[in-house]
Amino acid sequence: MNINKDVLRNVVKLVPGYRSVKSELMKDWEYAHTFKSPEEFINKEKHRLSKIQLGFNFSPPHMMWVKEESRLKDPKLDISTKLVFDWFKGLGFKIGRMEIRIDRAVDKDLRFSSEYYDKYLEAFRRNKIKAIINPGLKAARWPEIHITNEILNRIYNGKVPYGRRTIGSNDPLARFVLGFQNEVYAWLKRDFLDVLSVIQPENEPMTDFGALKWKVNKDYLFKSVENAVKTFEGLDVGVLLNSPMAFGSMRDIDDVFISVLKKYPNIGDRLIVGVNHYYKHPYSFLFSNEDITDTYAFTQLDLGLFGSLKREKERIVSEGIKIMTTELQVEPWYPEWRSPGNNFNEFVFVLLRNMKFLNLNDTWKTPMLLWGMEEMYANAMKTPSKWLRDIMKTVRTINNLSD
Repeated sequence: MNINKDVLRNVVKLVPGYRSVKSELMKDWEYAHTFKSPEEFINKEKHRLSKIQLGFNFSPPHMMWVKEESRLKDPKLDISTKLVFDWFKGLGFKIGRMEIRIDRAVDKDLRFSSEYYDKYLEAFRRNKIKAIINPGLKAARWPEIHITNEILNRIYNGKVPYGRRTIGSNDPLARFVLGFQNEVYAWLKRDFLDVLSVIQPENEPMTDFGALKWKVNKDYLFKSVENAVKTFEGLDVGVLLNSPMAFGSMRDIDDVFISVLKKYPNIGDRLIVGVNHYYKHPYSFLFSNEDITDTYAFTQLDLGLFGSLKREKERIVSEGIKIMTTELQVEPWYPEWRSPGNNFNEFVFVLLRNMKFLNLNDTWKTPMLLWGMEEMYANAMKTPSKWLRDIMKTVRTINNLSD
């Protein structure tokens, strides 16, 4: 898609609040670049940093892709589960998120099989890392819906309704996924309950981002969340839904959670809304010629799409629902934006901006899950740059801060 950057910049300038939002953005950018070392940053911001815990996103198939197909591909890169999780442990991580892909977790009869994922849950356990598990119709990482055409054809009896659409609870695929999730939950309760911290039934469910351009409706999502709530009733397991920093999709998952709360009024502290925070992306040119912006800036503008995100946050917090970050960008957005995960001061910038959005308090060390750890691991296993060494030192030190 061709984008006339100058035209869009001029349009954004007309939006109420533009000047103050840009001023705050640039001040935060400049402030982040005053720090010369991890020690200086952490000493200055220790109070706020002590209220968060940094975690990771980890996708085993994506890790293999980084080794075999990415710009960093290297057949000699050791991505053994032990080595990867030793690295995670060395960074002080105590929580991480992993998707369960349907195409990696069903047998020839389309029944759930844990064979591919068992060793990873064992690694979480061995390293005393709590797991957030995402076994959805939509699961993290491109193409978002991880179901082969062969499986789809079997589910739809050879008549797959391709094309942009919204999936409801009576759709054959929705019925299949709800059954699949029940089997995943039974496996987790039986074999890995001590490891499990949070269930995320769906990933960015109210957006059609992905290769198939499919999203789900509120009726299906309610049933998916209710399924998780009932399955883990009485257990110390949270239930998470996430969204980009965009008003519409966040409002929709908030609506679903509040509907669930009306039916199950005593579970508010088990429900968690996650946000995904990016600062280098195809629209990061809108506030400056230097591509300095982030999705948080959009939420501050008085736009129909983003403008009420602050009120949405206030709405869920008032219901006792927690808020966290499911994806904090430390991964380049190729081909243009290569600095995420490779620049210490930009890492400081996105951390500071994310902390501004979150509802940090003294009752919960809010998780912020770093997005792009597979590529960071590959770089760390080579000769890491000074920037990367500083980022890893910052992560490790933050995770070792006491309350």
